[in-house]
Amino acid sequence: MNRLLLTISFGILTIQISAQNISTRPDLAFQPGSVSSVQPTNAVVLKGIVRTSDGKPAAFVNVQLKDTKNGTMTNEFGEYFFYNIAEGKYMIVVSYVGLKTIQSEIEVKKGEISVYDFVLSEKRKRTCR
Repeated sequence: MNRLLLTISFGILTIQISAQNISTRPDLAFQPGSVSSVQPTNAVVLKGIVRTSDGKPAAFVNVQLKDTKNGTMTNEFGEYFFYNIAEGKYMIVVSYVGLKTIQSEIEVKKGEISVYDFVLSEKRKRTCR
């Protein structure tokens, strides 16, 4: 019983320390629903919001930097983030099954937060004849 209480106490203490470390580092702070919570640093940061054609946030959309190993998925607010990527020009690919894929050339610079928002629309339905 004592071992169980000790394990639970250690787990709670670890969570509290981790939460405190994140909250005291503004560059790591993240508040869901607030894209502007990222603070500028010398790192390269790319972020944005993906929406559907009706203006709603598009959750779980794939966002990739073409010809790199960098990719992510939007959260439930349609937000995506890339941290510490190399400065330069990229082809960003935004895709979701059933919606038109977007490919757009973007540029990110060191020490800046680059913001690129996208709107996904439905693919045209093909009719069989």
